[in-house]
Amino acid sequence: MNNKLIIACAGSGKTTHLVKTALSTKERVLITTFTEANRNEIEHKFIEENGSVPSNIAIQTLISFLLEHGVRPFQGTMNPDLFDISIGFHLIEGKSGTFTGSDEKQYSYGEHKDFIKHYFSTKGGIKIYSDKLAKFVVRSNEKTKGEVINRIASIFPNIFIDE
Repeated sequence: MNNKLIIACAGSGKTTHLVKTALSTKERVLITTFTEANRNEIEHKFIEENGSVPSNIAIQTLISFLLEHGVRPFQGTMNPDLFDISIGFHLIEGKSGTFTGSDEKQYSYGEHKDFIKHYFSTKGGIKIYSDKLAKFVVRSNEKTKGEVINRIASIFPNIFIDE
């Protein structure tokens, strides 16, 4: 593997460095970040440097990336009830998948016993809880014996993460 980690203070040019490195790469590149604002800033840097974002480069938020490449392609494998359902995203604060028992205490739905209630809100469609998104992807990769990671690696030989 040829992995690199760059740690530098804000404003030091990390994003510009990623953009220039991506532009010099002919293979497919994914640049992922946490916020829409930073995704837009990265896109703007490409336009400044190159006039456009080349077709071999994808820019996605981490949430969008995980939904597109880790959840949706494997949702039916994880649970047959999820075949042919469009899964959305439910941002939550605190802990998801909980209920109040008759004793007024908070309990969590179990992953194996109550799969849907553990991972998803069903109000207004099936939406995966924000605090369960990464767990779902990891469990999908385990259940498929590495197919999630293999799929991602085959699509994106280069993945850049911009904090």
